[in-house]
Amino acid sequence: GLFEEGASYHHFDVQLEHVWPGIRGDLSLKANVGAFINPQHMTIVDLKHFPGNRTIFTNADPVASYRLLNYYTLSTQSAYAAVYTHYQFRKLLVTQLPLVRLAGIKEAAFVNALESKGARHYVEVGYGINYILRVFRIEAAASFQDGKYQDWGIRIGIASNLENLFN
Repeated sequence: GLFEEGASYHHFDVQLEHVWPGIRGDLSLKANVGAFINPQHMTIVDLKHFPGNRTIFTNADPVASYRLLNYYTLSTQSAYAAVYTHYQFRKLLVTQLPLVRLAGIKEAAFVNALESKGARHYVEVGYGINYILRVFRIEAAASFQDGKYQDWGIRIGIASNLENLFN
């Protein structure tokens, strides 16, 4: 019986990405919505998985990933919507200091949300400092499930959106 029935489904997925440059900073948005039609006999490999991270180190895209999401906990075979917003400020807190700004350091804030049958109202909010020594970033994030505080964490990574370094 193990190999007699295979997965049977249709999966539709639409993704939108855009960056709005501004005088005070740049707003990046990535949205991903999708649905499974007639999902039958699906295994964990067939589900929609979202980019999560549970280690302190990350190399994930800061505009397209969750910082605190467990790897497979919120994977789904139902309809879903994932939204990632990232705002990189020209000047905010530490970048008010001219020497910090001249070092190329930038600050960012992000709000990421995930909605599906198994992930009702998952939200992450956070703040980060990018381009430390022109390459690294450090972020602090908090996660909420159904409006209730869930977890917090610090992430250290490579500023993978290095093309913004010279803007």
